Amino acid sequence: MDWFTLSVVVIVLAGFGMKLARSFRSGPQRRVLERFAREAGLALTPEIEPAVTRRITAHERGYTIGAMTAVVGIGFWSITGTTTEWSGIVLVAIIAIGAVAGVVIVEWRAAFAQVPDQPRIARPTAPAVTDYVSPWEMWASPVVILVAALALGAALAASPLGLWPLVPATVLAAAAVVAAAVSHFAGGALMRRGQPASSVDELAWDDALRGATLRSMVQIPATIGVASLAATLFTLGTLPGLSDVMMWTLFGVLAALVAFMILSNRRAATTYYLRRLWPDLAVEYSDALARGAAS
Repeated sequence: MDWFTLSVVVIVLAGFGMKLARSFRSGPQRRVLERFAREAGLALTPEIEPAVTRRITAHERGYTIGAMTAVVGIGFWSITGTTTEWSGIVLVAIIAIGAVAGVVIVEWRAAFAQVPDQPRIARPTAPAVTDYVSPWEMWASPVVILVAALALGAALAASPLGLWPLVPATVLAAAAVVAAAVSHFAGGALMRRGQPASSVDELAWDDALRGATLRSMVQIPATIGVASLAATLFTLGTLPGLSDVMMWTLFGVLAALVAFMILSNRRAATTYYLRRLWPDLAVEYSDALARGAAS
């Protein structure tokens, strides 16, 4: 039994449990709502606030429950006694994937839920995934997966022990490719669903929540790809006969990929949908930021 990993699992699970408990209190719900409103660049109105609060609270709970599910799975895994040098990096990736999966499930259920028969707001053209996810974010996963695959190929060529030490990294690389395909088709299915909104404000907020979900979906393959690259690096560090130049080069590539992902996930990405679908609101948001910076 891996007691260290199991201890970390218990601590992390307790932290997520407290986060989940706070989501049932009005004060934390309000703070989460206000933070999301600032990030999305939208105003809160009394008419829209109750519905938005319910959806954002559901998002937060889905995020937390998904992460907790991943942590519980890690706990069961640690009981088997299986552990490796790179397990810490992979554990973080698993928790992140679980959290994002929880959010996606919540939004998926909301998109396919039955809605009352009432007048709805219609837009002249149907939006696409590219209206919600910036080009930087769209390219992040393919670039990360490609680099992880190239690093894995180089490691296989240099490994004196063949494929066996690199099996975990290989599995993660394959999982990243599968996740990219699933993310692509799931995003398309989500976009084909309608947006039953009874007001302009409700439609704008639905766009904000849909954008957050789609952005989370495209980040899953990149996260797995980084975990694969990290697993490759840590495995190479345990093998004899590899040059320091190769190791430092691969670590530099990993650092560059992490920086690339941070750049693609910069603050402006959260309002990308606003500039694409609601240009007037985007101008108002930019003016408000400028006034705040000047004051």
